[in-house]
Amino acid sequence: MLTLQRKWAPLVALLLAVVFLNLVVPPLVWAQAAGADDTLRSAEVSYLEGDYEGAVGMLEPMLTTGTLTKTQTAKTHELLAYCYDALDKEEKIRENIRVLFEMNRKYPMKSEWMADRMNRIVEEVQADLAREDSEAEATTTVAEEPSGAPDHMTEGEAGGKSNTKKYLIYGGAAVVGIGLIALLAGGGGDAELDTLPTAPGVPTKK
Repeated sequence: MLTLQRKWAPLVALLLAVVFLNLVVPPLVWAQAAGADDTLRSAEVSYLEGDYEGAVGMLEPMLTTGTLTKTQTAKTHELLAYCYDALDKEEKIRENIRVLFEMNRKYPMKSEWMADRMNRIVEEVQADLAREDSEAEATTTVAEEPSGAPDHMTEGEAGGKSNTKKYLIYGGAAVVGIGLIALLAGGGGDAELDTLPTAPGVPTKK
């Protein structure tokens, strides 16, 4: 009987862990996400009322929590860019715009309520990222060109490849298992950044 209990103990522990992740963790994550949305709304109100420092004081700490969704992170950087534009801090504007466009190259920043400086910075950041993407693609192409090395393998090399393939299969199975648990915990994850909603209509100083 004791042997049987020991045999099934790991499986029981795993099932309990899955139940915990599925029933306890998601409500905590959702509560944190709702709190972040409230903070974003409060920061937007502060910005509209001209309290730019107050808005920054709410937004900057949000980026250090590690609990924001991708959409919330993007909106935080966007609002920070507007606040720093009003505070005349160009490097901070550029820093937040760059992070925003690194997350989503097509983020809808440009609008009639953006100041000339903001439009200029957005265009410059987009140009920089496009150049970096092009250079990275060229480097990848060069690295993938055939080296002209012989195509045959020795018996030892073939055996090594076989063992490596086995390790990859076992490792892939482990990753899939962890991914399923994470999916249960996160309720499906955050929406893709390419489908982010249109940026909030926050007017900024000309």
